[in-house]
Amino acid sequence: MIPQKGQLYFLGVLGLIAVVANIAVFLPFLIVIVVSSMCAIILSPLYDSFEKIFRGKKSLASLAVLSLVAVAIVAPLVFITHQVFADAVGLYGTIKAGGVDGLVTMVHKIELPIQEFFPNFSIDVQKYAALIVSFIADNLGKLFSSTAYGVFNVFLGILMLFYFLKDGVRFRNEIVRLSPLSDNYDQEILSRISLAVNSVVKGSLLVAVIQGIFTGVGLAFFGVPNATLWATIAAVAALVPGLGTAFVILPSAIFLFVTGNTGSSIGLLAWGVLAIGLIDNMLLPIFLKKDFHIHPLLILLSVLGGISFFGILGFLLGPLLLSLLFTLGDIYKMMVSGTVPKKE
Repeated sequence: MIPQKGQLYFLGVLGLIAVVANIAVFLPFLIVIVVSSMCAIILSPLYDSFEKIFRGKKSLASLAVLSLVAVAIVAPLVFITHQVFADAVGLYGTIKAGGVDGLVTMVHKIELPIQEFFPNFSIDVQKYAALIVSFIADNLGKLFSSTAYGVFNVFLGILMLFYFLKDGVRFRNEIVRLSPLSDNYDQEILSRISLAVNSVVKGSLLVAVIQGIFTGVGLAFFGVPNATLWATIAAVAALVPGLGTAFVILPSAIFLFVTGNTGSSIGLLAWGVLAIGLIDNMLLPIFLKKDFHIHPLLILLSVLGGISFFGILGFLLGPLLLSLLFTLGDIYKMMVSGTVPKKE
């Protein structure tokens, strides 16, 4: 029996309503879904290794990956977050008590040549330093004040990651089956998204974390106070193309110099150039995939725009969306020219 037009229209309206309703239901969890799927893509080689060890038992392999992630990443992250919060609060208390002598000395040396031309020029060190550290402490405080919401999202993300690892191939095949595009085009899109995720996370996030760790080691060794806090800021700065860890290293070296620690200042600069600066040249070629060609300026804009739109996780989501746009453009060119992507 051939369905009548009225029945098809009615079914189409119901389908549209169902799609919109489901989008509204899933939208609050969009960030968690995307981040969990990105983590699953990155951890998939490790999952495959565990699956072979456990002889095809997917649940055990997924649990093994989650356990390893909890030990290697989550526990250190909790410790570092606590230490950064303690450093920020301690630095804020020091500034409020007037303990900014070294910073005042440094700024005073900057003020002197300027005051020769502008006698009234001055920088209220305590005021601006207090504002900066207060901003950091307040935002960390907000993080802790929303603990219940954060714990729920973390739990949900872990649950999603478990199933994305366990049933990732099944989900991928289902996406390909439902897509109206040719399977070859679907596979090409998914492969390029996987390439972008690995390139962005390994080529940007992991390198930034390593640079932050090396920065913290250098700051602590050469006697810069609150090293964990500044190392965290350095890691965030390393995510921004053109900024890097010099955002923290240079002011720290100047601080050491004006407080009379000339040897430590030179040592920190040397550490920044040799131990930190060379990380880009050594690790980026290893982590960054050769087929990931996007101009650094566009990546910078996608990072900044992503952070502005999505929050802190925007530094991952921005480049990912940019890569998706470029991928869709390439697929469109292939379809117009009649080119069929090669099967993997």
